[in-house]
Amino acid sequence: MAKARDIMTADATCIGANETVLDAAEKMARL
Repeated sequence: MAKARDIMTADATCIGANETVLDAAEKMARL
């Protein structure tokens, strides 16, 4: 079974606490 560290990426992208769900969705679409 895979461990979390096996499937995580090193270059994680975060959103700010004041960003909307739409902002997060647009950022995910660009990735």
